[in-house]
Amino acid sequence: MKNRIACLVFTIVGFASAASAQPVKYNWGNPADLNWNYTSYNWSGSKWQDGNTAVFGGSGGAIKVTDEIKLSVRQRTPVADNGGLQVNGGTWIFTGTTIGFTGADDNMITLNSATNLTIFNFLQGTNNSMHFNVNSGVLNLYGGATAGVQQTSGRSNAQMWFNSNGTVNLISGVYRSDFTSIGSTLNINNAQFYARSYTITRNVTMDDFNAVMSQFDSTGINSNKIGQSNDGFTFTLQRGFADWSAGATIMYGNNATTNISNQAKLLVTGGTMRLSGTGVVLGWAELAGARGNASFEIRGGLVETTGVTFGMAKDASASFDSSTGARMVVSGGTLNIGANGINKGSTAMARNTIELNDGVIGATADWSSNMDMTIYNNATFTPNDKQITMHGTLSGVGGLQVMGGGVMMLASLNTYQGGTYVFNAATLTVDTTGGLTFYLGNDGISNRLGGYDGTANLNGSIVINLDNAANTGEWLLIDDSNLTLSYGDDFTVSGWNQVDGNTWTYNDYTFSNLGGKGVVTAIPEPSAWLLLAVGIGLVVAFKSRWRRHRI
Repeated sequence: MKNRIACLVFTIVGFASAASAQPVKYNWGNPADLNWNYTSYNWSGSKWQDGNTAVFGGSGGAIKVTDEIKLSVRQRTPVADNGGLQVNGGTWIFTGTTIGFTGADDNMITLNSATNLTIFNFLQGTNNSMHFNVNSGVLNLYGGATAGVQQTSGRSNAQMWFNSNGTVNLISGVYRSDFTSIGSTLNINNAQFYARSYTITRNVTMDDFNAVMSQFDSTGINSNKIGQSNDGFTFTLQRGFADWSAGATIMYGNNATTNISNQAKLLVTGGTMRLSGTGVVLGWAELAGARGNASFEIRGGLVETTGVTFGMAKDASASFDSSTGARMVVSGGTLNIGANGINKGSTAMARNTIELNDGVIGATADWSSNMDMTIYNNATFTPNDKQITMHGTLSGVGGLQVMGGGVMMLASLNTYQGGTYVFNAATLTVDTTGGLTFYLGNDGISNRLGGYDGTANLNGSIVINLDNAANTGEWLLIDDSNLTLSYGDDFTVSGWNQVDGNTWTYNDYTFSNLGGKGVVTAIPEPSAWLLLAVGIGLVVAFKSRWRRHRI
């Protein structure tokens, strides 16, 4: 036999009968040549034979695969000693032309005792399932040019399971399965990972420009789950591309007794993520009183989703515990929303928050939102020639920017304290039910509406907050210098007395939009004490003159 690097092929031959003989354990004997083949007596007891469990232990080594190796599982459900591969400690490297599992049923790699196993040129065969039972330690997979699960379309048992508490690194190659359950920490580097559905109950990180995690042939809700209700783990996209045709359900609530502090999170700091189908569902109730928390945070990169829904349920009998909550944060990057918009779902969660702190929210279709949002710095909306309609309230200390063509409509009274600016052919429309709030400070200090090369249509109301306003001064609230501006028939200053079509007053303050600009001036009238003092002075002077006249 030529001493050449050939393929390590773990072939699974499935036998359903429970009467089949159990495989025998064969322990690697740490021989000097480190070749795994049929003829060498490199195994304790006797030479290793097909269909038996291969066990590696000790300090480790670099195994050279020089012959075809067959591991035959006797049961369909993977169990210990079932003909799989067990590595119990040490640092091991398997090298060969192709190393993989190519049988038609379940295959299992088990790592125990802080094992570090690296497999080069990994290949999984057609229509089989892989179980990576990483109890502790690290499994590194380097796939070849055609590596991965080469399953036939529709084969339901072509699955990949990443179990237990260790770490799996997909460093290169292509991996495919009908269903993927990720219960170990998984890092996707320069690899492509395709599945019909994903269930993620441990931390998953994508951090390579060439990393791909994609879904095919599936649009059903809950096909992709990030976190069951007893998990507090995060899917993080730092670099690469994730494309899930069925969207993502964050916090799948199938437990009513779990610790409510656990949180399932989708975190995007870079790369590109596309979530079609139902988009992002923050919280799904499978039963009455489902518990858990859901978080969707964008710090960088690009996310495109058909929408974001806060709270959905399996049916009318399912609900959320009163302590559950969902949170969406946009603090960088771009979030493009489709026709589903950003809305409360069919089953409410107790605590829902949306925080906008920089970042961009755009549109790939007309969409609307019935959610309140808090602006902490600046929120930028880009309708992209579509229409965004906000029925919820925008509040907070930050400001609003609208740019990039299309229309943003405000259909509710908004209380955010920053400025409102419209740029680059965008249109801001304050609906008849909507409004803006202006906060006056010292002379000339206030937030304002302005912009450049944009349009603003004020059809609703404005509120002028005088809590910190100076007694005298002038404030420019609406600046049409570089803005196409219109006032609708229903425009008004809430709570102020309308004097004519362009003027409203409140005590010593006057608002006027004559000529387009909206300006508040304050000229206090003389106080009653001052008038009384003047009156007394006149009386004293008159009496003095009268007395002199009599003398």
